[in-house]
Amino acid sequence: MAPKPVSVALLISLIAQCCYASLGQVCHFDELRGIDICMRFSSTSHDSSSYHLAFSGKFPRGLGWTAFGRGSAMDGALMFLFYPNDALDGLTVSVRSTTGHYPPALSDLHTRLSLLQTSLTSDGYYIAEIICQACRLDDEQQSADENWIWSANTNQKMQTSDVQAELQLHTAYDFISAIVQSDDVLHGAPLNVTSDRSSNIGQLAGKKGYHSTSTWVISHGALMIGSFLVLYPIGILAIAMGRKYSFLVHVSVQPFATACVLLGAILGLTQSGILRNTPYTSLLAHGIIGLVVSALLLLQIVLGLRHHQIFLKTRASTIFLRYHKRVGFVVVAGGVINVLLGLHISNSSFSVIPAVVVILTCAVWASLLLLLKHRRSRQRVIEKEYRADDDSNAESQGFLQGRDQL
Repeated sequence: MAPKPVSVALLISLIAQCCYASLGQVCHFDELRGIDICMRFSSTSHDSSSYHLAFSGKFPRGLGWTAFGRGSAMDGALMFLFYPNDALDGLTVSVRSTTGHYPPALSDLHTRLSLLQTSLTSDGYYIAEIICQACRLDDEQQSADENWIWSANTNQKMQTSDVQAELQLHTAYDFISAIVQSDDVLHGAPLNVTSDRSSNIGQLAGKKGYHSTSTWVISHGALMIGSFLVLYPIGILAIAMGRKYSFLVHVSVQPFATACVLLGAILGLTQSGILRNTPYTSLLAHGIIGLVVSALLLLQIVLGLRHHQIFLKTRASTIFLRYHKRVGFVVVAGGVINVLLGLHISNSSFSVIPAVVVILTCAVWASLLLLLKHRRSRQRVIEKEYRADDDSNAESQGFLQGRDQL
């Protein structure tokens, strides 16, 4: 019995999809740096010396550029650069190369580049399909495996159709072991990045500096974690204990912690690109919470200073002290939450860090609450003793006054 035409067509479609999916593709997503890029690799079926490539990536507000280069280092690599054009409706693509670690310049091979399609999709992805005629080396044509490197800058304002536009230093990069197979499985159809945006070829993680997080970002995290989980609790616990040196510890530790937070906020703003890009939701939330906490810190300083000025004259509690405490609680609670959010969006490879921070935070706050509860209980006992003494003294005084009247 002959197979039904529909079944044969379905089988052919499935085989074609399987072969199409086998073409090499690498994608990278980094929410912290605002990177969301994919590249599809193949060679043309009629000429194995030619590249047939597809690119897809996001450039928030039209900022930044991305490059994919054939080679194991920047020196001598043949680079395909992608950045938004002046109309922001597609990409400008240029072929560049360099020697050493200098900015790449337009390559003679740029004349062999054909831009088959480019556009901006409804979900914000810039796409491009290109062919570079006779751009593969002879030894690369004998093997499907090739060494590539990608780099990206998410801050530079490009938005130009100039193929020789100057580039600022990249902010991220990594190495790729690419598989370049013939595009004959396309049967003349366009080459596009798959909708699932998944990688089927490896990135050589850890070979060089991409995965070593920026020193500034690490400093930002260390300052915030140290301030909200260590320094501020020390200052709060010190003043709650009511000891002889409590006030001295409080006014020494808290300003230092505040200085660390403000410095960390400055580092975070300058390094995250939040002032230049439209960032992802969690990064935007992290920045907004950080700015609110920083503003409340300044308000708390004013409240504390005003209370102290009045207290020196009256030796009495003030409304400024009450709000100084309340704002302080909001600041520390918001800071701890933002620390956890920062660890979440940092894509840290140390999965144990969030758990450790959560446990540490719970331990610090549990200790703080228990100590405050103990102090309040102690104050109540002392107040009862004072009231009892006052009542006894009043009775004695009344008794003496009665004897005098006699």
